[in-house]
Amino acid sequence: MKKTYNFKVLTLQLLVIFIFANYALTAQVKVSEYPSKDSFPLVSSKEVAQILIDSMDAKVVQIAANLLADDIFKVTGQRPEVIFSLDDIRSENIIISGTIGKSSTIDKLIKLGEIDILSIKTKWEASVVRTTNKEPYGIKKAVVVAGSDRRGTAYGLMDLSKAIGVSPWVWWADVMPEKKKELYLKQGTHIEDGPSVKYRGIFINDEDWSLTPWIAKTFDPETGNIGPKTYTKVFELMLRLKSNYFWPAMHECSLPFNAFTENAQIADDYAIIMGASHCEPLLRNNVTEWAVDGREKWQWDYFKHPDLIKNYWENILATRGKFENLYTVGMRGIHDGAMPGSKVRSERVDMMEKIFEDQRNLIEKYSSKKAQDIPMIFCPYKEVLDDYDAGMNVPEDITICWAEDNQGYVRRMPNKKERARSGGNGIYYHISYWSDYLWQVSIAPQLIAHQLGRAYDFEMKKLWVVNVGDIKAAERETQFFMDLSWDIDRWRDGKANQWVIDWSSDTFGKKFGKEIGSILNEYYRLAWRGKPEHIGHTIYNEVESKQRIKEYNVIAQKGEVLRAKLPKRLETAYFHLVYYPVAAVAAQNEKILSARRSALEKERDQANKSNKSFEQAELAFEKIKLMTEEYNQLGDGKWNHIMNYKPRNLKVLRKPILGSGLVADVDAKHIPHATTKQDFEDLMLNPDAILTLKDTYEIIKGDGRTNIVIEEGLSVDSYGAYLMPHQAEGYISIDKAPILQFKVNLKPGAYRARVKFLPSRPTSKKHKMRCAFSFDDGEYVVKNVQESKETFHNHHSCTWTTTIVSEACLDGYISKDYELKSNGETTIQIKILDTGMVFHRIEIFKESD
Repeated sequence: MKKTYNFKVLTLQLLVIFIFANYALTAQVKVSEYPSKDSFPLVSSKEVAQILIDSMDAKVVQIAANLLADDIFKVTGQRPEVIFSLDDIRSENIIISGTIGKSSTIDKLIKLGEIDILSIKTKWEASVVRTTNKEPYGIKKAVVVAGSDRRGTAYGLMDLSKAIGVSPWVWWADVMPEKKKELYLKQGTHIEDGPSVKYRGIFINDEDWSLTPWIAKTFDPETGNIGPKTYTKVFELMLRLKSNYFWPAMHECSLPFNAFTENAQIADDYAIIMGASHCEPLLRNNVTEWAVDGREKWQWDYFKHPDLIKNYWENILATRGKFENLYTVGMRGIHDGAMPGSKVRSERVDMMEKIFEDQRNLIEKYSSKKAQDIPMIFCPYKEVLDDYDAGMNVPEDITICWAEDNQGYVRRMPNKKERARSGGNGIYYHISYWSDYLWQVSIAPQLIAHQLGRAYDFEMKKLWVVNVGDIKAAERETQFFMDLSWDIDRWRDGKANQWVIDWSSDTFGKKFGKEIGSILNEYYRLAWRGKPEHIGHTIYNEVESKQRIKEYNVIAQKGEVLRAKLPKRLETAYFHLVYYPVAAVAAQNEKILSARRSALEKERDQANKSNKSFEQAELAFEKIKLMTEEYNQLGDGKWNHIMNYKPRNLKVLRKPILGSGLVADVDAKHIPHATTKQDFEDLMLNPDAILTLKDTYEIIKGDGRTNIVIEEGLSVDSYGAYLMPHQAEGYISIDKAPILQFKVNLKPGAYRARVKFLPSRPTSKKHKMRCAFSFDDGEYVVKNVQESKETFHNHHSCTWTTTIVSEACLDGYISKDYELKSNGETTIQIKILDTGMVFHRIEIFKESD
């Protein structure tokens, strides 16, 4: 029989005298299934630790404590008891957890001077986890988890959960942890001094093709739509990922967040800060809420109906203003469109400034704080950006939430005045985008790290929000976004490649992590030259096309071999997170490119070859369908209806059509950068030489103001080169810039050198993206690589949309051609003259004699 200990306050005081004395810091919370000197038994052969929290602490602390207890049960089959009083202690090993100022237990320790909280007490979402091996009054060991605020405490508890081997995707992707009989927390101190980015949010968007049918038919048929049951699971995921800010689903297919009064309370229970998307001011979902009570679409006009709109906003603030919110302010159309009421820019600017004033007054009315102390954001997205640039006055304390170009490249950086704003700057980022790429996420972590690292250096560090689509196709990238925003220095500047391997090891075990990570890094590499939704438009020459199919099939086959080796507990997780995206995208490439080759062979009167190629395309399509069926049936039907092989019925995802190559009207007007038949034939040429950063090169230093950095994973060639620091001004004097030098042997003659960069954006409108090119010590020729006017494609692979993605983003590069003459061995020198540019290759073509 276990002994029962009856503790009073003096017992607590004596208990903790030694808790925080003289223990070395550890880099992270570490747990083993084997005991070591002074380790803390979470679960041993003798007993299970208890978790002590204060009943008056925040609800999220109780939620996190119970999640930790549940996670320990998943691993060991034994569940720690969550207790609220010293009188309930029955174990010799206690986890004491609480929030500074909210937990009487923690506050008593502070008052006694026994907890060193100087490093965390004034910080946002900070925590300390520390073990002790002293034995006053029968307690052998204790571990304290203290937080600077409610989220800090909860995150500290979730750090313990992660340390015992429980993935954030334990529910959302069925990543079942490895079973262990015992768990011991290694002695030491782990301090989290808060995140790199204050507000780290996700946006559920375009939820009609995956999340909505799955909820209605499988997960929550009683509600039939996204509601409290689903949002509870979303918020649990966010807690595990240390994401604290949320934009809820907002399309017509979804019920608005405000349709269930309990949604806001559940969000607050999980300590989620609520907001709404870039086009939805003051917590409203305009698409489904504005028309209620007889309001007409034409009345969404602040020039004519300000009182009607203010009343609409005030009605929701009266119920939700009491919670922790971060308000989107300003105004656009009812949905994702321009603000109605005037076509005169100056009038729109003046009206927007009036709207800011009215909204701030309303927000302040339903808050205990002054407007300047209430967090708000304004998103100069799409057409609003032009109005903002016309001189719009946005109150200083409002955070400017910038947007990238919807393809992962930050459109512009804040200038010096904007960087000095008291409200700071943020970014709205996409890893999924409406009706364009939302089937299988292929935005590389390496691109995310590079672009957001650059944004962070330009003071976009107050808020990051990522569009995750339906969540299920974006698990890996969502976690990377959150890991990066929590600790940017750990994963930026060339470290994203390693993150993929570490994530694979954490998720599937160290035995398989390196191999799975290499497969995923190759998956991301190949997508630089065409996302699976874009390859119906992107042009590849015949050599490139064959090589692309071969390389995709290699990683798909490796993924297939690994399926048989992984433990059964990871069957669903591996299929969802690795095998399906890799194998299905490989099949998608084979489908498109084989159908295209079939059409080409038919034009060449090679009927047998054409039929064989088309059979390959059809087989690839059928493989995608079968894999999708398997995806939906795994997990005993838990995920039925979650995956669709042709979301939005995009043409590029449909069954191939004999003789069409899956691309309607393949002629010059539909070819990227091609306006004539000659241009098209030029694109199909194979270069005589290709120089990449995998080849031998030399970096020659310039004036030292910048350095050329080579980063792994940052292009289709596996490496990219760019200037650091990101904030450096471009070079006026070419002579002072560093040099990237190559040597190549060419037959004597005239050549054309095509220098390729990623389609990234300049620092601002006034900046350029210039490349200087020279050969054999000749004069440098300078060209602006950035398009003078952004060109868009007709997305004929898509059913609904046109002109939404630039040609360069589809192709994965932007380039400039330079003349070159060779007499044999040739030295080529490249100077990157502006920051933001990422060089990855030179293609050399022999000019016709």
